Amino acid sequence: MQSDDFQSLVTVEVSNGDNQLAVSGTQFTGGEPRIVKIDGYRVDAVPHGKMLVARNADKPGVIGFIGSVLGEYDINIAGMFNARRDVEGGEALTIYNLDDPVPTDVVERILADERMMDVRYLTLNGAPDANSD
Repeated sequence: MQSDDFQSLVTVEVSNGDNQLAVSGTQFTGGEPRIVKIDGYRVDAVPHGKMLVARNADKPGVIGFIGSVLGEYDINIAGMFNARRDVEGGEALTIYNLDDPVPTDVVERILADERMMDVRYLTLNGAPDANSD
C-alpha cells in the first residue's frame, strides 16, 4: 500500500469484538523495518527483540518513573520512542527496546501507578526470554 508519508506501508488491524488495535509498519532504505503508527500514535520504533509498550497519561515524570523501575531490576533500555496524541496533557505512548527480559512483577509494578493505562511486554524475532515469568 502506498501512503503520503511512506513508499510502502502495511497496516494490521485486530479485534476481539470489544477492543481493537491497529499497527502500521514500513521498511526504510537498506531494509530496516520500522513500526510507524500504533492506534493513531505516530512512532518510529525498531520492531526487534525485547520491547515494552506503555500507554499512560501525558504527565511529567512518567518516563522517569518507568526508567527507575526498570533500573531497579537491572533492565537496560537500549532505545526508546515517545509519542503523544495531538492534545497536550492527553495520552502518551512510549516504546522501549530493552537488553533484558521484563518479569511479570515489573509490569505489574509499573501498571500500579495511577498514570499508567496499559503496559505490554513482548519479544520479537526470536529473542531469548529465559528469565521472564
